[in-house]
Amino acid sequence: MRNLSFLAGLIAISVGVHAATPATSASYQISVQNEIGIETAQQILPSDGRVHTLPMAGATVEITTPSDTSSVATLRLYSDTAEPKLLHTARISGRALPVRVGYSLCNDRVEFMSPSPDLKGACEVNATPR
Repeated sequence: MRNLSFLAGLIAISVGVHAATPATSASYQISVQNEIGIETAQQILPSDGRVHTLPMAGATVEITTPSDTSSVATLRLYSDTAEPKLLHTARISGRALPVRVGYSLCNDRVEFMSPSPDLKGACEVNATPR
């Protein structure tokens, strides 16, 4: 009987420790540059395979985080218009985290940068494309 109580105690401790283990998460730093300026959002999101939406200046970013069955994070950039248009999709393979990406939405062009440099200031309107 004593051994049975000891075994039950070990099982209870094991289950308690397992339940207390936090879900994995990742840090995402996303910058959007446009004629208005620059907005940077930093989020720590659970790696649960769900879609997380970040409304930003002039755009919306959707992040589908990695999950138990996929080690790929997917970022989708949508226009901030009445009928949102998909502008860019990026897949970040592996658990290459933290994620630090940037989008430049200048002069009707979309430029994706990974890793994102330190963006400074708004776009120059009507600047000559590179």
